[in-house]
Amino acid sequence: MKVKIIEEKENPLLNRKEIKIEVSEFDKTPSREEIRKQAAAKLGADEKKFLLDNLKQEYGKTKATAFVKIYKTEDDLKKHEPKYKIKRNGIEEKPKEEKKEEAKEEKKEE
Repeated sequence: MKVKIIEEKENPLLNRKEIKIEVSEFDKTPSREEIRKQAAAKLGADEKKFLLDNLKQEYGKTKATAFVKIYKTEDDLKKHEPKYKIKRNGIEEKPKEEKKEEAKEEKKEE
């Protein structure tokens, strides 16, 4: 599988890079996870800050185009992206129980 950068631009307002890539030379359609790993490796990005936004493959073609976003920090990614996209990309969120425990600990410290 080959990953080729088609277009790249910086978005300083949201602290991210927005990149359009082309994925080609594959036998069967690769999974989102495979594409994420290959593209992140090619672009030299941390997978926790890397989001595969959309993926399109034309019928009968052996190439697909994807739109990816690389954030500067994990907090920026979680702040600007909807939860379903974060979950779809396998970027782990803390379970609700852990969040509640952390909130309780913070209140005790105050």
